[in-house]
Amino acid sequence: KCGQLLSAFMLRRLKREVLQSLPAKTEALVYVPMSATQCELSRQLLLSGAKVLARMQQSTEEGREESGAVSKDWTAMQSLLLSLRKCCSHPQLFGSWMGEVASKCGE
Repeated sequence: KCGQLLSAFMLRRLKREVLQSLPAKTEALVYVPMSATQCELSRQLLLSGAKVLARMQQSTEEGREESGAVSKDWTAMQSLLLSLRKCCSHPQLFGSWMGEVASKCGE
């Protein structure tokens, strides 16, 4: 609703509409394997979240509805997934823990 009110006062232009000579955008996907440090970090993260994953699987198989415990498990699952994504993208965000794992892996 706020966007509709403000749209009358805002001018939105796209770069390709303003600059006609702009070439089309090209994207390239480059797949790179994870380093030994990233593999070890992800393994440790999965081991630390194994209990949550087991509880989530059990509640799914039993067909339980949303309860307080399931809600907490869901939050823990989201946190685990975010940490795994962080591990793949930027393992340096783990700080000292990443340094310990990297020295153990020889990187």
